[in-house]
Amino acid sequence: MLTINHGALQVFDFTSNLCLLSRQELDVSEGLVDTYLVKQLERLLTSSDNKTGSFLDQSLFKGELTKYRDQLEDFLSFASYVGTDFFHYLSLSDKLDPADLLVVDFTAEDVSYVAFLLLGHKTAYTHQVVNEAEGGVSNRLIPHYAILPNPTQKVDSYALINQETLEIAFGDVIRHIDGEEAAVVADKLLQCSTVISAKEVIKTVNKIAKSVAEEHAANAAVVLSKAKSYVLDNVEVSDKFSPRELGDQVFADTPAMKSDFEARVAEAHLPPTVQVDKKAAVAAAKSQKLKTDTGIELTVPSDCLHNPDYIEFINNPDGSLSIELKHISKLVNRS
Repeated sequence: MLTINHGALQVFDFTSNLCLLSRQELDVSEGLVDTYLVKQLERLLTSSDNKTGSFLDQSLFKGELTKYRDQLEDFLSFASYVGTDFFHYLSLSDKLDPADLLVVDFTAEDVSYVAFLLLGHKTAYTHQVVNEAEGGVSNRLIPHYAILPNPTQKVDSYALINQETLEIAFGDVIRHIDGEEAAVVADKLLQCSTVISAKEVIKTVNKIAKSVAEEHAANAAVVLSKAKSYVLDNVEVSDKFSPRELGDQVFADTPAMKSDFEARVAEAHLPPTVQVDKKAAVAAAKSQKLKTDTGIELTVPSDCLHNPDYIEFINNPDGSLSIELKHISKLVNRS
């Protein structure tokens, strides 16, 4: 259950260099507002894109948040601080896309959070009905330049902060400030450490597994399918994912490949474990796409790819590879 306690919308107008801070909270009792906020936050809470981090000792944001949490500052004052600071850093960057900032205080599963979401504007088109003095009604097509993202659309820059533990989950975009790359959310606004997301960890692990297989002349497609199957099996029993344990299982019969895999995981500085959302893990690992140099493409369920009863990879004497699909009772044309 997710409950919205407070909300404020700050408008960033980079064309006029104005940060328009709201002097009133959003009416979260209004159904439209509540539904929009809840859907955005529910999606972000379980997103596999979330990086995690902890406030550094010098973080000014941490001090401001603590004042708000301890009721030494009201919500609008805190929201104004977040809006002013975020606008300042964004205005120094190379990306001045129009956007609004949503600042929210909410409760989920009895845990109190504060969050902010940078909502980039989209351009859309609508109609305009004009009553001409002489010609009567005229219907026109006009652009609308300040459309906010739908609740299901991805938000790139955001943070969700547990008010009690001060644990941070966030998304960020690398921007250039004064000629240097900077992650505005983590480096400038929050001033926090960064642990890569579960999605990035799984993507990196799959890339390493594939590379190890190719260098040892193993079937990379089969190795990758075993890695994806491990992810699927693991989320059935645990909400945590371990790169090392994946290597132990995928390369159990090939010690040399297992050793290379472990070395590369260590070089990549991947965390020992990461939190994984089951729904996102299943979506990422349920199938694998194969494309041959002859232009043929196949999408194969991961649990079938290393099952010789359904698909078999055959190494031909001339060095080429054949793929045999088995036990097909029906073939459907999807074109």
